[in-house]
Amino acid sequence: MEISLIKYSDMYAEASNEQMLLNLARKANGHPAYFMQLGSINSVYQFGANVSTAAAEGASPAGKIIDLWNGSFGLSGQEQPSFSLTPLSGKDFAAAVFDPISAKVFFNLVEQGMEIDKLLRVMAQSVSFTTTSGQQRTLINVPDFDRQSSYRDFLRFAAIGRELQKRQLLELNKGETGFVITKDATDLIDKLSREKDYYNFESEWKSVDALKSSSNTPSIAIKLRTFEGVLTALATEHKLFNKLNKDSSHFLEGLPPLERHPVLRIDWDGFKGQLTPPVAKVNFSGKTYAIRDEEGMNWNRDVFILLSHLFAQISLDPGSLPVQQLIQVQ
Repeated sequence: MEISLIKYSDMYAEASNEQMLLNLARKANGHPAYFMQLGSINSVYQFGANVSTAAAEGASPAGKIIDLWNGSFGLSGQEQPSFSLTPLSGKDFAAAVFDPISAKVFFNLVEQGMEIDKLLRVMAQSVSFTTTSGQQRTLINVPDFDRQSSYRDFLRFAAIGRELQKRQLLELNKGETGFVITKDATDLIDKLSREKDYYNFESEWKSVDALKSSSNTPSIAIKLRTFEGVLTALATEHKLFNKLNKDSSHFLEGLPPLERHPVLRIDWDGFKGQLTPPVAKVNFSGKTYAIRDEEGMNWNRDVFILLSHLFAQISLDPGSLPVQQLIQVQ
């Protein structure tokens, strides 16, 4: 029984990873995503036993007639698992997919120590902030030529958030879609804003004296994506990111080193460096897609784990779904 549990757990994990990666590959090629949810797993155990005997007469070396007996005993066992797979669809699932992800999920992940730059790049559609001087600005997490400057500043902002997080200088507003920066962080903000080769966060954080003397702190609001938005962004950003890098010679200039890559890479054609073993690998539309990293890195694998956590938030109990087709696999 214990062996079966481990075996089924491994099968479920592998199938779930491959399904998520397959949907990323579909999205990357302009196809819609489809999800199947595993329902109940039932196993039927069948056991059997058989005994047979045979008798014969024979002659001993001394020429005496003797009776000869022989027999056999056997046991057999067979396990027949049955899996229920439910196609996820209907208005309940659609509502879960197209509603913005709960801010509580975002802040819980921050409190658990997940890197805030990864969370922002995966979950945030945009960030808006108001400085103590009353200036307001919105940065869009979309890599395209029309909003290239806003996107680059979003990446700088994500990197600054990570630096503040490492120094425990972020204060969370629980229950709200934002966080504030502690006053102790103003010197660091000033330092980072002056490192133009890496951050160059323009003029928003340059009034350091005003930040120190004001009774207010700069507040930041986050507009979170839907799960559909997250899935689409993770599947397509690498193409847009690579195009920006190729067509704009200054795109990577001013970006922090940790943000000089797409939020997730699934297409490794042409990559020449050493790679980690794939967490998942699928073939779609004549190409191979995989979740892996350059040796010594774990960014892609962490983002894939985060995506799996987010999907768990919107997965529904098959019993709560409208009546629909159930597929039995034996």
